[in-house]
Amino acid sequence: MVISPLSEDDTRKLGATLAIATPVILIKELFENALDSGATTVVVLISPNTVDRIEVRDNGHGIDPSDFDALGRSGYTSKLKSLHELATVGARSLGFRGVALASINTLAEVTITTRTSSQPVAEVLRLVDGGGIVKEGRAGNPVGTAVCANNLFANFPVRQRSVIKEAHKNLAKIKELLQAYTFARSGTKVAFRVFGKPESTWCYTAQTGGGVKEAARQLFGHDVASRCSLKTYSADIKEPREQEKTGAGKSLSFEGFLPHAGADPQKIAGAFFSVDSRPLSPIRGTGKKLLSVFRAHYNQFPPGTKEEKATKGILIRLNIVCPPGSYDVNVEPAKDDVIFVDEEWVIGHFKQYLLSVYPRKEDDYENEGGRGYTTAGLETPPASSSGPKDTCKPIQDGLWICLDLLTAPARTKTATVATSIQQSSPIIPRVGTRFPRASMRSHHWKG
Repeated sequence: MVISPLSEDDTRKLGATLAIATPVILIKELFENALDSGATTVVVLISPNTVDRIEVRDNGHGIDPSDFDALGRSGYTSKLKSLHELATVGARSLGFRGVALASINTLAEVTITTRTSSQPVAEVLRLVDGGGIVKEGRAGNPVGTAVCANNLFANFPVRQRSVIKEAHKNLAKIKELLQAYTFARSGTKVAFRVFGKPESTWCYTAQTGGGVKEAARQLFGHDVASRCSLKTYSADIKEPREQEKTGAGKSLSFEGFLPHAGADPQKIAGAFFSVDSRPLSPIRGTGKKLLSVFRAHYNQFPPGTKEEKATKGILIRLNIVCPPGSYDVNVEPAKDDVIFVDEEWVIGHFKQYLLSVYPRKEDDYENEGGRGYTTAGLETPPASSSGPKDTCKPIQDGLWICLDLLTAPARTKTATVATSIQQSSPIIPRVGTRFPRASMRSHHWKG
């Protein structure tokens, strides 16, 4: 079989269907472009079948006329000058690859209406095949940009039929996507409309000083929002090893809007994780790991009141503010995952953050019949929340069992437990591993 090159047009089309696989991804890319342009209001409009017309309007700074010819060309971007900037681009920009608009231009008919603050009127541009524009005229639009994609997947009939068949599901996913960005960027007003279906209209109105709490109230109602509290936590990076891995002289911060203890952790109304205000998928990668750690810790608490257990669902919102260069953002085509340089360090401090939000109580301990817990992922143990430091027994590097001991025999028994674990198989108990003891009390320490 002879190896021969594909035409440039075929190569571009094959790559475009991977970059923009669904209308959801198309809207995600245009929405991110709007946020990167400094928009404080973004409106998403879509036809009921999700392919005839998709439009995203924003009030950002618009596109300068000097950049018109670069529009729709693969590899052209204002977000990244070279690959060396990739390590730090995550905190500055949601987009960086320079392929989204070019891919959309390959899969649909694209018209852009844009105006900068220095222009008296807006320019109407039609993207041409392969990139570049043809001016279609002028319009009286305000400052900002509107990108309209018509006849999506027209050249891929099988894909288009499949997308139309899944239109209802995709519309629901688009709404979930916009909710994730609302929590990550709660200062941005967002509107979603389906042409011809006013009942499908959804809107979030950002309010001065409202923040995440107001976003939760508008998206999930007062009942769910009132059962959550804002909690923050910072970890300074001091050790030389950590400075080298995570960024010298910097700190890691967790900004959470977390449920009160006592609700059913299986009833999650929404789980929203982000890194530097970049939404992460909660069903894979880093977002999935964070959700798993949260559940493991939250499950340690006994059921709350009947009212707390009956709540319709709990809400989890967490944004991690990271030092520059501490993670890789170029992981997934959808850009909804990251890889930390030192994931163990980040997860360890997330556990410590949860311990500060949900400290153990003696009454909780007694209700659970006297069970101890291990804590992993931290270099050294702080003092126990009640009792001397020597109640934190080392099991292995980064792993401690933290106990308050009532009697001398109990102290001996605990030391034996720690020693046996340390000298046994390389299997390390994870956070939440329980050791039955009839005569001991356990307390999580606060970070």
